[in-house]
Amino acid sequence: MKHPDTETIKGVITSYIYNTDNWDPDDVADSLARLLIGIIGSDLENTQRLIKDVLDQTIDDIIVETYYPPDNSHPTIEEAIEICFESETEQLADNILKAIEKQRRGSMQQEIKHTEIDIAYEHFDSGHLREAGMIAGVILEKHLAKTCKSKSITVDKKNPTLSDWNAALKKNNIYDKPVWRGIQRYTDIRNICAHPTGREPTMEEIRELIEGVNKITKTIS
Repeated sequence: MKHPDTETIKGVITSYIYNTDNWDPDDVADSLARLLIGIIGSDLENTQRLIKDVLDQTIDDIIVETYYPPDNSHPTIEEAIEICFESETEQLADNILKAIEKQRRGSMQQEIKHTEIDIAYEHFDSGHLREAGMIAGVILEKHLAKTCKSKSITVDKKNPTLSDWNAALKKNNIYDKPVWRGIQRYTDIRNICAHPTGREPTMEEIRELIEGVNKITKTIS
């Protein structure tokens, strides 16, 4: 992938330095990562060096300009830069790249989750109700299992089911009985979809399942 334009990165960093009131180094790294994530390439090692070089150049230019903000209650740009960058621009560049990687991982996980739900909705819109229900059930089971793992909740079964994960989360007070009951309802609908010899699921049931799963993945973690 083509390296980002040096002047573009410099413009982003300069604009941030001139307009921020927050000089905590960690916050600066996170903020610059959010600003830069859309314009840098995938070659993070070379990008880190580029960001460091741009930081050095930008800081030198700003100090030469001896810019002072209108509000004298704030530190001067020179003072703020000294506070923020006392750990060296190489360390800040490294922190920016780490923040970018973290933000990218979060975005990728969110995109995967949305893609799965979108597929369920697409099957629903096409009238493939069983398929839509099965996909929503898989999303729900994976999400509950992941939630248990993140909270160090274990289930004493070799192959836990959706109901097992649901019971474990309720037992550990991650959510209350009404939520547990709702998830049991979604489990029942999923089970209807999983048994083709039984009755057909209704559109209302599948809509309820998909919308419920979509809400749970956004509110329970």
